[in-house]
Amino acid sequence: MAQEKQAKKKELSIRVDIDKVNQLMDHMAELVIARSQLVDGLKEQSKKDLNEDLSQLTRITTDLQNIVMKIRMLPLSTISDKFPRKVRDIARKSGKNVDFKLAGQDTELDRTVIEKLSEPILSLLEYSVNMMETPERRKKKEKDETGLLILKASNEGSHVRIEIFNDGEPMSRKDIADKAIRVGLIPDESRFNDEEINKLIFDAEYDELNPLFNVKETLEDVHGQIYYERTKSGSRFVLQLPLTLAIIQALLVQLKKSIFAVPIVNVESTLNIDRNEIQIVQSEEVIVIRGEIIPVIDLTEKFFAEKNADDELHIVVVREGNKKAALIVDSLIGQEDIVIKSLGPLLKDIDDFTGGAILGDGSIALILDTMNFLNSV
Repeated sequence: MAQEKQAKKKELSIRVDIDKVNQLMDHMAELVIARSQLVDGLKEQSKKDLNEDLSQLTRITTDLQNIVMKIRMLPLSTISDKFPRKVRDIARKSGKNVDFKLAGQDTELDRTVIEKLSEPILSLLEYSVNMMETPERRKKKEKDETGLLILKASNEGSHVRIEIFNDGEPMSRKDIADKAIRVGLIPDESRFNDEEINKLIFDAEYDELNPLFNVKETLEDVHGQIYYERTKSGSRFVLQLPLTLAIIQALLVQLKKSIFAVPIVNVESTLNIDRNEIQIVQSEEVIVIRGEIIPVIDLTEKFFAEKNADDELHIVVVREGNKKAALIVDSLIGQEDIVIKSLGPLLKDIDDFTGGAILGDGSIALILDTMNFLNSV
């Protein structure tokens, strides 16, 4: 029965030239901007037929947007099917025994993101195999002679999380710090936490012909991030990648005279609080919502170097996985579909934003990278 369904699905599918899909996406982007301009220009109108026309336009563009996005989505298996053979070749050359497992390979990403992932993931798989001990050394450590390597993908809100775990000997904080000091990246390790130390392995100066730096650069081109983490049984590389690079729903907020966009999939709630509801825990500002302690980030202070002085504060609670943060903003504008535009090479190293968007009135809104904020608290 399952085979019949799969066969029927193949019969109903068609091959679409990528150039045509990209053209459709460009037109879709312009339609979204035009709709925003029309809505802004007619906000003062109250005629029933006009409101119905606008509602119909919204439904059509939303449906079209969803269809186009689905056309562009591809499962990770599109590129991961070749990984087992590659890992076997790498393991054989290095004299290692490796049990390679795949999970979550039906997780989908935008075609543009998928096309950039093959080489970085292969580099990380090779790096992970090289971190594993030889069978003889593993036996001396009373470990299984066959090392474990796992590539796992899963959805997390507006991002896809890809983990590459290996049960080899992790890179220790001391080894990373000592090498970073040796090459002049840091003066000493005392003022840096573990996360900051781990980030050093992705620096171009950390190692000559550093493959991890090349991986980091490629991921940043598609607004992705990479982290290195030690675990109880080994270590892992964690990749955070956006689902799409095209159109998203966002909550528009205002800070002074500037407008910023927060991806709606990361918004858990919005609320107003009195300033005296902010508490200090371990020298950090937090608020308590339904018994949960949530760190507070004043965006006015972060971007304009002056604290929000209002007695009543507008809060946007953002979430990614198990992490939450409460962002203080000047005001909430509303929800809108926005077309993501690249910030260009001069601004690509700014971690706080994933891109920009042109709004209906022609103004620019910077899109906040909620993952970056959540990792900072």
